[in-house]
Amino acid sequence: MRRLVIIGTASTLNVVPWDLPDVTYWAAGVVLTHPQHKNHRIDAVFEMHEDSYCLENVKRYNEYITGNNKTLVYMRKVFPEISNSIKYPLADVQSFANHPKLRVYFTSTIAYMAALGISCGQFDSIEYYGVHMASDEEEYSMQRSCLEAWVNFGWAKGIDYWFPEESDVMKSNYLYGYEQEKGLLLKAIQYKKGFDLTLAEVDKKLKAAQEDYFIQKGACLGMNKFIEDLQKKGVT
Repeated sequence: MRRLVIIGTASTLNVVPWDLPDVTYWAAGVVLTHPQHKNHRIDAVFEMHEDSYCLENVKRYNEYITGNNKTLVYMRKVFPEISNSIKYPLADVQSFANHPKLRVYFTSTIAYMAALGISCGQFDSIEYYGVHMASDEEEYSMQRSCLEAWVNFGWAKGIDYWFPEESDVMKSNYLYGYEQEKGLLLKAIQYKKGFDLTLAEVDKKLKAAQEDYFIQKGACLGMNKFIEDLQKKGVT
């Protein structure tokens, strides 16, 4: 079986099965800022951000490639400043997609990686480490649904997939229509987390206000004593 491992920066980056001879490793560019990748083989790095960000990080890529000169850096275009940079084959990937909406559905670097892994015809399975997208923030929610679309597309093409248990991709917290109470419990827990965060912020403000209160009270008491001493001396 031809395996592709796609690597992000969530906690399961710590359990990547590195350096297997029959596995291809692709990593999001930001993985290079984490120590777990050091002394391990990465066959391709993906940096799909805007030009200014890419140019700000020329040193990061060139330092890595100096010791790993076979590693490709997929980018939106070739940057002469970055060794081994290669243009991401967007047109080829889009032509492989079988639906006009999927052809323009990319909301993260991981989605670009998955789409290329599916369309290049080299892999039987794709495994995702450090790819959780577990936050309910709008950005991650959009990224998760996009990646799921590409994963399903690949599965329909006969490409198996695997995500760690910690990942929210291709996962439902409960079975809709059958586990309403579990859904209500999860929602209540989520609300409580929000209340806990708010309470913690209010508690910080309360403690700061209390500290300020005692400082001001001490200043008032001190000034009262000063005034009393002056009055005792007959100062009017």
